[in-house]
This record gives sequence, structure tokens and C-alpha cells, in this order.
Amino acid sequence: MNAQQLAAWMHDEHVKVRELSDHLSALTLDVPHEEFESWSDEIRARFEHFRAHLYQHMALEENGGYLTPVIEMRPTLAADVERLRRDHQQMAEIMDTIHAALNDLNPQHRRSARECCYRIESLLSYVQHHERNENLLVTYVFTQDIGDHD
Repeated sequence: MNAQQLAAWMHDEHVKVRELSDHLSALTLDVPHEEFESWSDEIRARFEHFRAHLYQHMALEENGGYLTPVIEMRPTLAADVERLRRDHQQMAEIMDTIHAALNDLNPQHRRSARECCYRIESLLSYVQHHERNENLLVTYVFTQDIGDHD
């Protein structure tokens, strides 16, 4: 994948993650008193869609995405790439915890529903921060002309 293809792919993926995040975030604004079951079914479904997409997104980044070309082009940035990989692991753990909590929701425990909403919003913020760091790293690596030092 050349630099232009990589940039286009990352842009498209981040747009998709942003769209999924926005749809999910809209559901976290309020836990309804009425129609709790409908709301909880929808937030579970949207979160699962977001989670599945993010798992695939992270796997693609790690296997054939930007991580390997970044290290190949700038080996000195290996620690930065490793930090982004650790972010992926942490996001996966957080998503799994939220997934389990969403599956336990019931109308008698609205406080746990509110807690799930806070966790989702926190995760979405983390994902946004992570993607910003990815974009900065990739932009730096693929736009800096260090030159040949023969």
C-alpha cells in the first residue's frame, strides 16, 4: 500500500468510526424511563456494530495497515507504534467489559445503564484521541522528506 492509498484508507476508516461513534453517542445522552427495553436493545446493537468494526479496523492496522510501513520507514518510531498497539489492546479490553455490562442491563437498574453510557462516552473519547495520534504519526512519516545521507 503506497502513501496515498494508506492515507485514503485511513481517512475512510476514521470517517466510518466517527459515524458509528456519533450514532452510539446519541444513545448515551439519556437513559429513558419509558421504552427501556427498546433503548437497551438498540444501544446493544449499535455498540456491537461499533465493537465489531473497531476490532476489524485495529486488526487491519496491525496486519498490513500502517503500523508495519511506519516502522519500516522510520525504525526510530517503533516505541510510538508499540504504544498505539497497546492502545488497541486496552480498547479491546474496555469494549469487552462494556459489552458484558450492556448484556446485563435491565429496567430495574437504571444506574448501571447510566454507568454504561459513561463508559461508552469515555471509550469514544479514547478512540478519538487514539485516532488523532495515528493520523499525526502517519502524516509525519509519510510527508517528511529526511533525504538520503549517502
